[in-house]
Amino acid sequence: MRLIKIGDKKALSEIVSYALLILIAFVIGTAIFMWMRHWVVTPPEDEECPDGVAIVIRNAVCNDADDKITLTIANQGRFDISGFVLKGSNDPNLPAAMKLSLKDAPPKLTEIGEIKQIDGGGVLGIGEENSYTFGYDLLSPVSLNKISIGAVRLQSGKLVICTKSFISEDVACT
Repeated sequence: MRLIKIGDKKALSEIVSYALLILIAFVIGTAIFMWMRHWVVTPPEDEECPDGVAIVIRNAVCNDADDKITLTIANQGRFDISGFVLKGSNDPNLPAAMKLSLKDAPPKLTEIGEIKQIDGGGVLGIGEENSYTFGYDLLSPVSLNKISIGAVRLQSGKLVICTKSFISEDVACT
């Protein structure tokens, strides 16, 4: 077999160099992927509360002199609840997003982040209701026009916010 020289052989070496470059990039990318997949942890799925969790505000009494509101909160669902998330707003047209400060009122509550948990591992049983006092002096201007509340349950040893149970109610505290 005899080779015939046809012009410049440079084109063939460029194609081989591009193929090698692509192959090297692919191998390095695969190696990085295999190494990184052990470092990245897939987050666990969020637990959901069962259907039938319901919390309501039976009564809201404002004490405008002290910038406090006393809420009677009732469990109207089919499951016990361990606490609740409560937010307030001074604008009735905006979602309630500000945390209301906890004031002393029996039965006591413990604040864990945004969750207000009933002390001693207690629960608000089915059909039960309790009154709690909160301050809205953190709102500026100091007035309370909307409240949002949602139930919290203790499931598998951790507190789970029941996102489907959130309700909003208009109030008039100045």
